[in-house]
Amino acid sequence: MENTRPNEEEGRISEPNWSERVEDLVVAGDVTAAISFLESLETNLQSRLGSSSSGERTEFGLQLSAALTQLADLYSSEGLSLKSDELRTRSSLIKQRALDCDLASSRSSGNVENQSVASSGLKSDPNVSSFDADGKTEDSKVSSSNSAAHDSSDDDWEALADVEPSKLLPVEELPEISKLSVEEPKVQGPKRRGRGTFTYKSDAMYSDRDFSESRFDDDSEDNDLSRESEKTDESLKSKYGTRHVLVLAGFSPSLRTTELEKLFKDFKDSGFIIRWVNDTTALAVFKTPSAALEACKHVQCSFTIRVLDDNDSLLGSISGKDLEPPSQRPKTSAKTAQRLIAHSMGLKLPASGFGSKERDQEAARKNRIVSRQKQREDAWGDD
Repeated sequence: MENTRPNEEEGRISEPNWSERVEDLVVAGDVTAAISFLESLETNLQSRLGSSSSGERTEFGLQLSAALTQLADLYSSEGLSLKSDELRTRSSLIKQRALDCDLASSRSSGNVENQSVASSGLKSDPNVSSFDADGKTEDSKVSSSNSAAHDSSDDDWEALADVEPSKLLPVEELPEISKLSVEEPKVQGPKRRGRGTFTYKSDAMYSDRDFSESRFDDDSEDNDLSRESEKTDESLKSKYGTRHVLVLAGFSPSLRTTELEKLFKDFKDSGFIIRWVNDTTALAVFKTPSAALEACKHVQCSFTIRVLDDNDSLLGSISGKDLEPPSQRPKTSAKTAQRLIAHSMGLKLPASGFGSKERDQEAARKNRIVSRQKQREDAWGDD
């Protein structure tokens, strides 16, 4: 009795409808029995897979893969995710090996059949090929030579790629090809547009310009701009003149603008402005030449003060705008000054008296309406 029990269990495990038995156990709620049954089935199929032939190995491998997949599902339902993932990985590997084994066996059987068919066809047809003294056919010789040439060409394809075309194909055999010249065609692609400064006084975008001549064009444009600026400076210098400007030169580089302005504090009403040329030279620009001449006579200091001459060498380093006389500051009211100061400081001015009369009238009107409504309610009472 004890010996028959394992045999019966083995027969149940190896039966083809083992998946139905697992489903019945799961439906009955006995998941533990289903897991133990699948584990026994796994052990049985694993032993058979190791001792089976190549033809049976595919079948046992696929059955083992399916059993491991169902066992992984049961472990996952029980909350054992790590064990389930491990079994799924084993199942996929076993299934892939079984399919590879099946593919290899089918290929080997197909090659055997093709060889048998080819040999039978050659034997039945006497005109296919003739044997030589060594017992080899001419076709086998040709095929062997072709295969050898193919192998050598595969091995030396890198060397052939480096050989010149004239050595591979003699020029004498191809006279027409030897007359041809290989030139790379110039591709006329679309011109790039966008991200370019528009060129004024021109009919094209900056990206459409011919950059082979751009250097000369840029030089000409720079020359034009420099000529225009020179003309502007000359016109301003001729417009304002130089006799209203005093040159202050030879002082210390640490001298400040406020210290220079203190020298001409007596001429503040006549109006002047200090404009710098470099660290040791500055200009005192007055409104009129007479005011400049008077300041030059009365101011006493340790450095040089002189009137700017028309042929002075300093004019080359002075722009025409530096010779512009100072303009009178426009008069403003206290309210405008307060508004400008508050705006520069980022402050909000309090409400001014403008419109206060209108606001008082509106408040009085609202009060009269409210008092009238209250008197009406008092007259009629609460009914």
